[in-house]
Amino acid sequence: MGSDEEAALLKAIALAFNGVKQVTCTRHLRENTGRKLDSLLGSRQPARGAVYDGLFGDSGIAKAADLITFNDAVASFRTGPLASAPPAFQQYFEGSLLHNLCDNVSAGRAEWTNNNCESFNHVLKQSIQWRPQQLPELIQKLREVVYAQYVEADRAMCGLGDFVLTATHARHRLTPGVWQAMTSKQRRRAADNCFRLHQVQTSTSIDGNVTVATTPGGGRKTHRRKRVKANRTTTVTTKRPRLADGSDDDCDQ
Repeated sequence: MGSDEEAALLKAIALAFNGVKQVTCTRHLRENTGRKLDSLLGSRQPARGAVYDGLFGDSGIAKAADLITFNDAVASFRTGPLASAPPAFQQYFEGSLLHNLCDNVSAGRAEWTNNNCESFNHVLKQSIQWRPQQLPELIQKLREVVYAQYVEADRAMCGLGDFVLTATHARHRLTPGVWQAMTSKQRRRAADNCFRLHQVQTSTSIDGNVTVATTPGGGRKTHRRKRVKANRTTTVTTKRPRLADGSDDDCDQ
């Protein structure tokens, strides 16, 4: 679960979602680190650029794809640019920045950003004109925003609007004429087939320790058409050809 560096939000997530992996927006980490370096070193000091590149450059710590590469990058950074950085920044790095970067890498989201969240947050603010709303009015505004998303999804199915279907969903493409001729029930069924995620059936062991996907026919052998039980087996026999004198055709004779 991702967020920015807001302490209250991080604490609330930890309490509400116990055990979830938390990641921090890399864009916020870059901006906060840049402001921290500007306040300590200035924006044009060479040491500032060396520290920033060691963290977020092309070969910086934030670019590490796994923990092994991450640990090597941290060791090089500590003996290099961090050693000449002010003590206040060293404390900032060891106290918070390092842990956030490590959590991102361990969760497989080394360069994750919350740009999508920020973009939709802007859409919500536009819908209310940046003004506080009473709860009933806010609920209605949210309903209208969600309804607009459904409309855009329907337009994408017809090849209209700002969005298009991906190659994996191209088979659900409909022409505007076909869409207009469909009933509301048919339109809803077509949208569900295109956008709704199909639930995977699972089975859990008696002790509750193991949960696996229930695959119909998962234990069936390839090309087998009969059931395992309650079916008669058929044995195919071949008769030997007989000779003119009535004896069997035996190759050993």
